[in-house]
Amino acid sequence: LSECNMVCAGDQFEYCGAGNRLDLYVLANAPTVTANPTTTAAPSHQPTASPFTFVGCWTEGTNGRTLSGKTSVSGDMTVESCAAFCDGYKYFGVEYSSECYCGNTINPTSSEAPSLNDCNMLCSGNPSQYCGGPSRLDLYENEGVIVPTSPSSTSTLSTPTQPSTVIAPTAQATWTSKGCYTEATGMRALSEQTLASDNLTLELCAEFCNGYQFFGTEYSRECYCGDTLNTGSVEVSDGECSMPCAGDASQLCGAGNRLSVYEVEA
Repeated sequence: LSECNMVCAGDQFEYCGAGNRLDLYVLANAPTVTANPTTTAAPSHQPTASPFTFVGCWTEGTNGRTLSGKTSVSGDMTVESCAAFCDGYKYFGVEYSSECYCGNTINPTSSEAPSLNDCNMLCSGNPSQYCGGPSRLDLYENEGVIVPTSPSSTSTLSTPTQPSTVIAPTAQATWTSKGCYTEATGMRALSEQTLASDNLTLELCAEFCNGYQFFGTEYSRECYCGDTLNTGSVEVSDGECSMPCAGDASQLCGAGNRLSVYEVEA
């Protein structure tokens, strides 16, 4: 206490601390303030999204999407919103944080992932939920939906080709093939705009991506646009882009995690 030995400038009968020293006071009868601790729930794999239940973490198919019905992409994706979008389907899956897929059957080349931790990306609309990962889906099933079986049929198709140029009819732009490319590391190779269509052709994708430097087609029915190829996307053999376009079986539209990439001519 003796170290606070300087008298106050306005009252020489009171002490007001000293060099690097304070006379410290506390308000008598002051209410006690207790900070309320906040807790953030750890993210989890949502067990249910009525009427769907969680099946597990699944890989994408090697020759097509695991679920080939409807597709939705949203910056506010949650497990519940995907379940609502896929109402009436037997399965739905969330992938890449913001993608939702529906289907009544699972692609036979898809399988359960080696580890549940492979589905480690948080939902873009709810960070307390997991929404798959790169080429991984949090898969859900509605056991109440019974899918009828249909007889198989056999048909002969001509071999699809990869044209060297694509002309977008109304956009008045010409695109040149760059080859077959992988997806990027942890994200899409082209991430600006996305379209999924059962009528997809190279021309349709070119029209959709008008104004961008690149477009790419994948899994027969998906179209991606962007001005740059994101890090980790590399060129591979043209033979790895082997799936015919959903809207024109004479054209090739990528494959599983492979894009047929085109660049607009200057």
